[in-house]
Amino acid sequence: MSKPLYEIQAALLPLIKRLEETTDPLEYELIMGEIDKLEIDKTQKLNGCCAYVKQLRADIETIANEITRLKDRMLKAQNAESKFLDYMRMCLPLQENFKSALHTISWRKSEAAEPVDMSQIPEKYLHMTWSPDRAKALRDMRAGEVVPGFQLVVRNSLQVK
Repeated sequence: MSKPLYEIQAALLPLIKRLEETTDPLEYELIMGEIDKLEIDKTQKLNGCCAYVKQLRADIETIANEITRLKDRMLKAQNAESKFLDYMRMCLPLQENFKSALHTISWRKSEAAEPVDMSQIPEKYLHMTWSPDRAKALRDMRAGEVVPGFQLVVRNSLQVK
């Protein structure tokens, strides 16, 4: 039974160290044989990992396409609902209700404050959202500036194609 990938990598390091320390040609050949076997196992494991990642990406794309299809279907249904509600509003006069054994239609009054002129609204009625401009900070930091409140983080991204 083959070892997990992390155990293969861990087993390679002491073998490489032994290889560097040995002067015996026979021992050198034996160690190289073990390293080769581990490298083959590692290659097979990594190929398997890559194949799995590619399958996941295909699944993600399929799911994303299905989400898009369902969103389009939902929007069509919402538009149809809106049109039918408009039709029902037109057919049922204001404050006239409808009731049957299966359905009830009634009017309900509600109130809402809608902005008309944003420049006249007092500050206490304004909600401000704030988020830092990361792209601008990164550009400035790459140019050598020190930007308080930020740190430059270097990440390594694993690419599987």
